[in-house]
Amino acid sequence: MALTHEHSCTLPASSDVVFAALTEPAQLTRWFAESVDVGDGAGAPFRFWGRHSLDTPSAEMATQRITRWEPGHALGFSWTIGDVETGVSIALEAEGEGCKVRLRHEVP
Repeated sequence: MALTHEHSCTLPASSDVVFAALTEPAQLTRWFAESVDVGDGAGAPFRFWGRHSLDTPSAEMATQRITRWEPGHALGFSWTIGDVETGVSIALEAEGEGCKVRLRHEVP
């Protein structure tokens, strides 16, 4: 059985600022995970782990990879949870003075 979770919201920041919050290690460790290892293009690592990261408490278990990298516009990454490879995609678009964020997490 497949499962897809979708969520959208508008943030009071530009899409470039939001993309930086999603991809810069110093920012990610402030709000997302205790530890991160982030590359800068498709195929590069997008690893995150720590005691509060679902199914990735250690660096050895963090195998996430970037699947889409469009600065200021989109980020995608794979995330293995319980031996199931899932896909996360985040789309960003300017909306007024802010940014509309659309998140999609697909579990096959």
